[in-house]
Formats: sequence, structure tokens, C-alpha cells
Amino acid sequence: MQTDFHKNSYRLGLAADYISNNRDLLMSLWEQKVRNQIEPAKDSSQLILRDHLGVFLYDLSNSLSLLALTPGNSQLPLTHEISLKLSELYTKIYTKNRNQSCHYFVHHVAEEYVILRHVVTDFLIAEGLLDLHSAETINRMFENSTLKAIKVFQKQVDKKQHEMVASIAHDMRSPIAIAQMSLKPISDYICKAPETTRKFYQMGMESIDESLSMSVQILDSLSIDARSGMKLKFEKVDLVPVLDKVVRSARCRFGERLVFLSPKGRAISGFFAMDLLVRVTNNLISNAFKYGSDTENVSIGIAEKNDSVSISVHNDGCTISEDNQKDIFHLFKSEGCTNEHSGSWGIGLTHVKFACKAHGGKAKLVSSDEKGTTFTLTLKKEFNKNSQGTLKLM
Repeated sequence: MQTDFHKNSYRLGLAADYISNNRDLLMSLWEQKVRNQIEPAKDSSQLILRDHLGVFLYDLSNSLSLLALTPGNSQLPLTHEISLKLSELYTKIYTKNRNQSCHYFVHHVAEEYVILRHVVTDFLIAEGLLDLHSAETINRMFENSTLKAIKVFQKQVDKKQHEMVASIAHDMRSPIAIAQMSLKPISDYICKAPETTRKFYQMGMESIDESLSMSVQILDSLSIDARSGMKLKFEKVDLVPVLDKVVRSARCRFGERLVFLSPKGRAISGFFAMDLLVRVTNNLISNAFKYGSDTENVSIGIAEKNDSVSISVHNDGCTISEDNQKDIFHLFKSEGCTNEHSGSWGIGLTHVKFACKAHGGKAKLVSSDEKGTTFTLTLKKEFNKNSQGTLKLM
């Protein structure tokens, strides 16, 4: 066993020396192969292409030297520890440079590491320095570094995509909001206009309102998905008159088929984030008319039980399958019914779940041919009593 340890250590030491002494040669061989095999690398400058991978080889040789001096039974955990440090040191800058090229994808990053591993191991084999033990040690280091590089690269890509979508949504919101603000004051004059004019005005306002709502929902959804949180303002309010106003406004769009099942003469008060609740309620009402029956009523109800309040939106007609119900509150899942009109993306329903979480409650869906479709938001009335007006929810 002692003889095997000395042999292994000797080979590791020689391998470390050969990698260190021939680092420029190895990088030249790697660069040639990469430019031939990876399309985005063909037009990359040598400085960008080699950046930090040469330093990676330098530290790889130093790590092999350290392992050569380590007793055999301690080499495996030390190999893992060293490889993690290697990957941590260089992957952030390496992947950032690759991300600056719009032609690089995650598989290109993996291919570059694989090619470098092949160049190193082929070189050591040619010199008679790669036995099973040395190969396992080097492969483990490269595997950990490759996985880390892939994770960091993808994380940087996701961040760039979030920033791009957020920028587009933000730029869209301003002109839409201006159009909405400019058109609303003439609504009194439109009421006296011919029916065709009123119809086209209403269609235009609905489209503007929906576009503005979508841009706000995209921005909020990106904040939730990126774990940066959303800042909410809570205030003590009676939900009944707020929902009554929501229903009256929605009737201008959808007509008298929208019914509010309000508790007569009762106040239902608590600490709520009203902007968020109004938005998700409008979204549920819109979905009910979009996917529900063309003739049956859509009802919105509110009920109080102990320390909680529930808001429900019900429609008949097309139902949601059990498979779709499982993921319907997740971001970018289809929220439509199971017919040819389905295909909407679940940004709004993500906010339904988020709104319930912000109030210490939960969202529930019941959908069947017998009972129709009902979305219910359960909220705790006093959950945000001590939140001092705002809450950043992750």
C-alpha cells in the first residue's frame, strides 16, 4: 500500500510539473481545437478566449502538487475541496466574458471545458503520466469546475433576460398610461355619441386597461421570480365598498351579467394591500368572462369567518382540467380552460397566489362540469396589522 501511495504521489507530482511547464502549449492546443469545433469561438479574440482558463491550469498544477504530498486516504476529500475552490475562483469572470457574446450558449461553455480536459489528459497520456488514479483526480476537478461554470453562466443569462423584459415592460407602461389618462376625461362626451362610437371607444379603453395591467403584472412577476420581493402598502379598509366599486367598473366592460353577492349592511374590515387585491380581482373577473359561458352570470362574493375573509369569483361554462389545476398558480402556466380558446399565460394567477400569501392566506380553485369554476382568495384580516403600512414580500 505504501508503495502504491508513493507511485501515485510521484505520478501526480510529475503531472503537476508537466502541466505547469507546458501551460502555453496546452492553451495553444486547446485554442486551436476550440476555434475548429465551437462556432462562437472562431471570431473571439485570443485575450477573451483564453481569459482565466490559463490561470485555471496554473492552479490545477499547484493542486496536483499539493495532492502528491497528501496521504492517500485524505486525497479524495481534499480533491473535492480544491476543485470547488478552483471553480469558484474563475467561473464568474470566465462566464461573464462568454455572456458578453450573444452567440455563446450554455452548451458552448461545457464544450470548452470538455475540450480542455481532453487536451490535458491526452498530453499526459502521451508522456506516460496518466494512470487510473491521476485520471480520476483530474476528471473530478474538471467535472466540478464545468458544473459550476454552467450554473453561473445560466444564472447570468437569466439575470440579463429579467432585466431586458423588465426594461421593455417599463417602457411600455408609460405611453399606455398616458393614453389611458388622456382618453378617460372624454368618457362623458362619448356617452352621448352614437352607439357605434361608444362601442369602439369602449373597445379601445378595454385594450388600454388590459395592456397597462399586463405591463404592471410582468414587472411584479419578475420581482417575485427574481426573489427581489415586492413592496406592498397595507391600510385598514372595508372591503365591501371597494369590491362594489370594482364590480361597477367591470360592468362597463362586461355588462350586467356580473353579479356582486354583497353582505347587505355589513362592513368587512381588515388590513389589506388594496392595489394588489383590486388588480387580482379584476384579473379573475376578466378570466371568468374570457373562458366562461357566454350567457350565464359571473358572480363575485365576499364572506367573513372568524379572523378571515374570502373573496370568490365564479363562472359557469368551460372548466379547467385536474392536470391544469395542479400548476395553475405557477408563473407562466396556462390558465385557460381545456378547449380551443386556451393558451393564456398565468401571470395574473401567480399574483392571486402571491396576494393570498401576503395576507397570510391561500388561493383555492374548484372546477367541474357540475359546479362550474370558482377561484377563492382567503385572507387573514389582521395578518398585517403591525406591518407599519408596508411589507416587502419575497
